[in-house]
Amino acid sequence: MLQETADGSGWQIDSLRQIEVVKDWPDRRLTVRLFAQGRCAHQAAPDHDALVFYGKLFRSRRGESSYARHRAAFGRLAHLSQDDDPNLSRVRLPEPIGYHAHRRFVLMAELPGRNLGDALHTRRNATVDLRLLERTGRMIATLHRVAFISQRTAGPDADHEPLTSVFATHAAKEEIEVLDQARTRLSETDPPKELRQRYLDLHAVVVRTLRGSSPGRWQALLHRDFYPHQVILSANGDGLIDLDELALGPPELDVGNFIAHLLLDDLRRPAPDWTWQAGRDSFLQGYAGQASLRPNVLTAYTCSALLRLACLRRLAGTGSGSESGGDPSGWIDLAGGLLEWGERILAGRGRSRSAPLPMPRSDPGGARP
Repeated sequence: MLQETADGSGWQIDSLRQIEVVKDWPDRRLTVRLFAQGRCAHQAAPDHDALVFYGKLFRSRRGESSYARHRAAFGRLAHLSQDDDPNLSRVRLPEPIGYHAHRRFVLMAELPGRNLGDALHTRRNATVDLRLLERTGRMIATLHRVAFISQRTAGPDADHEPLTSVFATHAAKEEIEVLDQARTRLSETDPPKELRQRYLDLHAVVVRTLRGSSPGRWQALLHRDFYPHQVILSANGDGLIDLDELALGPPELDVGNFIAHLLLDDLRRPAPDWTWQAGRDSFLQGYAGQASLRPNVLTAYTCSALLRLACLRRLAGTGSGSESGGDPSGWIDLAGGLLEWGERILAGRGRSRSAPLPMPRSDPGGARP
């Protein structure tokens, strides 16, 4: 299967030595790490070199569209890397090698480097971590700008197919649908009455704001599941992994999701001399060097991400995100913390650079302290 998938790609796979399961989502896909022997025609590697690949075995037809998006983004970023604009950071993606239609299998090369999420958790050195986050802000801003500058940087052999023919749009309408699904999941967990009401109040403000937001001046190429563990750090250029959800939409969606995960990590793994606000500001500083954001829209998408995270009971387990053994108290505390910060951000108390949004009139007390 590997040889068939790689056929015509320039990669030759001679033998498979080991397979490791990375993640198994029974209803969606199986992700594996593959250790093999072979060579790549377009890289300086000797014959029968040790190679590492990642494979995704999809349970649905989504694998084909996922591979097409990955390949389109990879090609455009390859051309962008040849641009001499000093304001553009290099963004590396795993090379998409092939798609096996019969097996619904996507094969890609490993993207060497260290995971940003692991680096932040291991070190928690404020000076170093803040530099890494600023660097990450510059990188994701470059990805976002690909949708705008790809035609200028593309060479004569580049794929000039419109981005809209490859990437679906995920904007306010689609985000509201995701939030409605999250609200349904919350109801199914039978949360305490006070927690449920706080959730519904925050949900109402965010949905109203998203409905009233304009499309913006430009559509970004979004990662759509952007958080620290999706960033790979390397001296050869930082990169992104897990590209199944690539889409076009407002850049504030990716940025807000990343900020919400910084807060989530801070709630789950508090550390001295570190605040998620400092990390957020460094990340935004890096981003602002290349592109601009709309403050109110960023606030809405940040709180939207907090609402989605608050519904995931598995996040209340151990530091690695395992289940909490059926005890709901950990999840209630975590969800309450996420909602509290959402309320603070909306009220302008989170020391965010985003402008505050009004809480519903039905909540006479405003945001809770």
